[in-house]
Amino acid sequence: MASCGVPLQSAVSAGVAAIGDWHGGAIEQAAKMLQEGVVHMKDAQLTAQESAEEILRKHRDRKEKVPGYGHPTHTNDPRTKRLLEIANETQLSGPHVELAQAIESLTERFFRKHLILNVDGCIAAIISDMGFDWRLGKGFFIVSRTPELIAHAYEQMYNDKPYKAPEWDEIVYTGPPERRPTK
Repeated sequence: MASCGVPLQSAVSAGVAAIGDWHGGAIEQAAKMLQEGVVHMKDAQLTAQESAEEILRKHRDRKEKVPGYGHPTHTNDPRTKRLLEIANETQLSGPHVELAQAIESLTERFFRKHLILNVDGCIAAIISDMGFDWRLGKGFFIVSRTPELIAHAYEQMYNDKPYKAPEWDEIVYTGPPERRPTK
């Protein structure tokens, strides 16, 4: 966006506007799951392990991904490890973090592969233990992502060439085949 010649704030706001359920939404989805899981755990007097089993069974039976678990790059997310250390040091680790870790410990049993607690799931657990409503998850994503958007926009504005449309022969149409008009 910045390579089009717009001001910094326009480029950054375009990046923020692109945050949605598929990019930045996992924190909210995971926080909702964990908050509902802890409420159910307390109401039904379940352990974190028992609540985690119920959550994983539902996701497996519905063939749904478990939000906040698994990562395409990390098999041991270093960001999660550090955030959990900080949560423990600052006494912010509570029942949501406990449930999140119980879910991770059982993923292999339910899905035949270990799904790590990723950074989104970890943030979801910590903000839940801090008392934040799950619907603020994207807000936490926006706050953490904004410096990256600023750096990216700056790079495009001052290090890249201005936007240039692709040549017509570079554009490949992938839509439905052309239809002939009917008489």
